Amino acid sequence: MSTYSDASRTEDTANGTTDETILEITDLEKHYVKSAGWIQSLFTDDKRVRAVDGISLSIDKGEIFSVVGESGCGKTTLGKTLLRINEPTGGSIRFKGKDLATLSRSEMQQLRQQMQIVYQDPFEALNPKRTIYGLLKQPLEIHGINTPSEQRARIEQALTDVNLLPVNDFLDRYPEELSGGQLQRVLFARALVLNPEFIVADEPSSMLDASVRARVLDLIDELRHERNISFFIITHDIGAARYLSDRIGVMYLGRIVEMGDADHLIDDPKHPYSRALIESIPSPDPTEPLETAGIGSEVPEPVDLPSGCRFHPRCPLATEHCKSVGPEWRTVPSEDETTRWTECHEVEPVHRP
Repeated sequence: MSTYSDASRTEDTANGTTDETILEITDLEKHYVKSAGWIQSLFTDDKRVRAVDGISLSIDKGEIFSVVGESGCGKTTLGKTLLRINEPTGGSIRFKGKDLATLSRSEMQQLRQQMQIVYQDPFEALNPKRTIYGLLKQPLEIHGINTPSEQRARIEQALTDVNLLPVNDFLDRYPEELSGGQLQRVLFARALVLNPEFIVADEPSSMLDASVRARVLDLIDELRHERNISFFIITHDIGAARYLSDRIGVMYLGRIVEMGDADHLIDDPKHPYSRALIESIPSPDPTEPLETAGIGSEVPEPVDLPSGCRFHPRCPLATEHCKSVGPEWRTVPSEDETTRWTECHEVEPVHRP
């Protein structure tokens, strides 16, 4: 069971990183049942895919928290479950102190004005038959904001905030008339028209070239500072996560295995998986070999998880103990003196008096 205790939040406050907790999840789970075929079902039971398997963390007002990891580790499922787009299997989600599990469908829809998502692929997320004005007006209509003057004002402000200027040049255009970077900004604008306080951004720059990617990352940082929006960023781009984030969580097979200050986690990773991810970042020098910290390439199926530490089949530090006993989530020594949490037997814990 992963925990991010009140004591750790108190310590973060002393370090100046905590102001107001906007989102808190405790032991969050999202499991899917993988049904066997008709013949197999005669001999075996249905299996569970543990996409999110006991995650606890808190995000502060105005904070950017990024989660990184390989494809299939559960990052997108976690982001959607935070917003109750996916209904959780277990655990709790509290947004500004409200337990989302207790909210009715209508109450949850009302709250979605404050909790938005920006999807990865604008070509899939935007209706090509609607103009940009129509695309941005739709969420306002869904949430009962029907006054034409208010709709116009919100849409123009959102387009201004994402730097699609002059605004009038974009209102009557269709998605096919915009570039990929402009479409990504439209996705952010569609979220912003509702004045949210928390945004989940799923791989917001993965489909863009380098120069446009930098502008989108700058946009997220600007929105955090200008609107005080909290962001939960899902990404495989560790460089982007470091550039943007206050804290990073490293995810592996449904678990957060390490979490801490972004710069320090990248500079001094504690968990063997974190180290492997960072070492696998290609060097600008083509003559340098790609390092993988000896973890190999085979990722276990989330429906058939290893016993003990689920990373042990790929871990160069694994012992017999790792194969049979799951590690505890705990604070570990960090040279930067910020709070670092990890889930690994081979990393020495912090011993507090």
